[in-house]
Order: sequence, then C-alpha cells, then structure tokens
Amino acid sequence: MLHTRALANPHLRARLAEVLESLIPLRDDEAWNSQQANSLLGVHSLSFLRRQSMFQPKSGSARSEILKYAVAALLTAFVSIELSPGTGAVGSAGSAAEVLIASASRVSANSDENHPSGETRERPSDDLTNTQTGDPHTATVGFEEKFHYRRPMYACLRFWYGNSFYDHQFQELESEALQHIDDVSPPLFLQFLSLLVNDAIFLLDEAISLLAQLKNKERERDSAGGRLASQQEESLFAHTGRLARHHIILGLDTIAALRRVVSICPRLITHPILVDRIACMLNYFLARLVGPKQRDLTVRDKAAYGFRPDLLVIEICQIYNSLALESDVADMSAVQAFRRAVVSDERSFTSDLLDQANQVLHRVAAPTTLCEQFAKTITLIKVIIFYQKSLDLRFDPSQICTNCFGLSCVPFLFALLCLRKWIRSQILALIILPVVHGQSQPPFIKIEMFRKNQI
Repeated sequence: MLHTRALANPHLRARLAEVLESLIPLRDDEAWNSQQANSLLGVHSLSFLRRQSMFQPKSGSARSEILKYAVAALLTAFVSIELSPGTGAVGSAGSAAEVLIASASRVSANSDENHPSGETRERPSDDLTNTQTGDPHTATVGFEEKFHYRRPMYACLRFWYGNSFYDHQFQELESEALQHIDDVSPPLFLQFLSLLVNDAIFLLDEAISLLAQLKNKERERDSAGGRLASQQEESLFAHTGRLARHHIILGLDTIAALRRVVSICPRLITHPILVDRIACMLNYFLARLVGPKQRDLTVRDKAAYGFRPDLLVIEICQIYNSLALESDVADMSAVQAFRRAVVSDERSFTSDLLDQANQVLHRVAAPTTLCEQFAKTITLIKVIIFYQKSLDLRFDPSQICTNCFGLSCVPFLFALLCLRKWIRSQILALIILPVVHGQSQPPFIKIEMFRKNQI
C-alpha cells in the first residue's frame, strides 16, 4: 500500500485495504476498546484479543518498525485511488461554495495532502514522497467505485482513533504537510484531507438531493392513491430509494472519518487553502438539516433509507467544536481562522444558524459535554459577528474634511472617533487575550487618556 511503484494497480492497493480491515478486531460499535468480554476463553474473545495485539506496537520489535508506517500507507492507498500521490492541485478555497451548492458537479475536485513530517522519521526511498508522474494505472478507478474502496479504510481510521501511537503518526504527517504546503508536489496529508472533504460534500449533497426527490415522489403516490401510474415509475422510485440509502451510509462514514481526523489534526484544515471549504461545507449541511429547508428531507420512512439527521447534526457540531475551540492540538491562530471563515460564508451562514443547531442537539438528547462545548462555540463565533458589525460603521469623521477641529461640531465628531477606537480596542482585547481583573477600564477614563495623548 505504501509503495506505489511496487504495486501500481490502484484496484489491488484498495484490495489490500480490505485485507487490513479484515484484521481489525471484531466490534459492535465504535467503543470497541471499552467492551468487556463475556468469557476470556470464548472464541470471539480470543479472536478479539489476538487481533488487537497485532496492532499494538512493542518498543524495539519488528512489528513496531512496520506499524509506524501504517497511517502513511493507508493514506497513500486512499489518495492513489483517485490520483497519483504528490501530483494534482488543491481546489481553491473560493470555489468551495460553488461545489456545495451546484450538486450537478459530480466530479470531486482533485484536492491534495501531505508528504510526511520532518521529525527524524524517514520512509523507504521508493515511496510516495517522490513525484509519481509515471503511474499509468493511477486514477483509472471509476467515480462511484472509489467510494466502495475507501469505506474499509474508514474502519481502519475508526479503529486507530484514540490510540496515541497512531494519533502521533497523524500529527507527524500534519506537521510535515504544513512545512511543505507550498511545495510543487502537494503533501500526502493535504491531498488526503482535501479528498476527504470532497467526498463528504458529494455524498451528503447527493443524498440530500435524492431525499428531496423521494419526498416529491411520495406526494405523487399519495395523490394517486398509494401507487404511481406505471410499473416503470415504481421501479425508478425503489431504485432512487436504494441509491439514497447508499449515499447516506457512505456519507455518514465519511463525515465521521473527517470528524476524527480534524479532532487530532486541526491545524492543516484551518490553513487558508482549506479553511473556507470546510466552513462552507459545515454551514451548508447544517442549514439543510436544521434550517427552514429541513422540511424537504422529511421522508415517510427515514429508517428505510438509513437517514439519521440527528447523528449528522451531532457529527457536524463536533467538527465545529474541534475547530472553533482551543485545545492541546489547536492553537489560537487556527481557531480564529475557522471562526472568521464560518462568519464570512455569505451563502449558508445566518446569525441564528448555530442557535438552531443547538436546539436540535438538546432535542435529540445529545451528550451534555457536546452541548456545553457547542454553546461556547456559538458564543465565540458571535463575538466575531459583533466585531465585524462594529467595523461596518460607514461613518468615518476623519473623511469629512482634513481639519475637523475647525468646525463647530468638534465635540460630536471627537466623541464618535473615541467611540470607534474604544469599540475596536475592547473587542480585540476580548478576542485575543483573556480579560483579567483590573485590566478593563470605564470608557470615560479611556476617552480622557486619548485626549491627553492627542494634546
């Protein structure tokens, strides 16, 4: 999977990902590592423990040397299904909204990711860090076929998530991508993230479009007495339902994988090359799920199509929290970039969008921690909204004339100037630095200080 020259056929590399998935311990849900075995001597328990031990590195062992390339190998297989690692161009941030709204563009924009990190870790010489322009078999996978190939990879990401050994590999790849983000050959992790975002955009947007078609067909059936006019239309209706289920299931897996990756590596996704795309995507889908247009998705039997809007909203809100709140892996500059990108989206973002999502979280009984964190996210994003509105003051007294002190309205103009400067300084202090007791001063004191400085 890691050596694209040794195995050039993308179909075979994808099959190797299926083999890797088959080695993952059996589990009933994502909390596989918290499950307690009923019997230590049971066949299921022994199989689980044996497979689990295969993925646990032991310091100094040959297994540890192999497993330290596991994440890079999986991401290489993920990227090489669609394009050659190290080639292609990352989609522009400005075109993200068009990709979202225009669901007619079925072709996922060829976006790109990272070449591994520069912290003393080296890979074998013939791997993906070299430009792969001579791969004749790359990108020959069918458009719909690539989603089937990538789904087993999501199971591997789910299994590795939360394990510090594999999380560290992701973070190394992210650091290397940030160092080489301006290189001619796009880093592997940048390619991976961009393709993952594109897949989520296409699958969820297509699923929403198909659900809207199903709702219209259900209305036609009701008005026709419970059955469409012809057998061909009934068959088409059933086919649309199966297609919608397929896209919804794959879309849920993709958005969950994206949520896990950005919670570990939020710095690259908030880089200017990607931040507008992820913000537009989240705003758009949240608006479709919790906004006024959510009525278009209320089909009669959601379970038959695998449609779980509550789970989608929870996943999207978790991504908001990972990118908008400071943490050990997300610094202030990264979270500030994401908050500004969310507010700057003029197509889908509205001032009450996040409040509507918060109401849905409480309605579906989401975890308390998630609700509390999302409330903090809303507050911080509203600060950005307020700051931008304060900068929108169209009236600037200094533009009226060059010498405003020669006018009779000096006190009025001077007061406006002081108010404008004070609003900017207070909001910037609130955003950039925490306010400590004794730092804040009443406005009239600052006005007097400003006057003295001017004199």
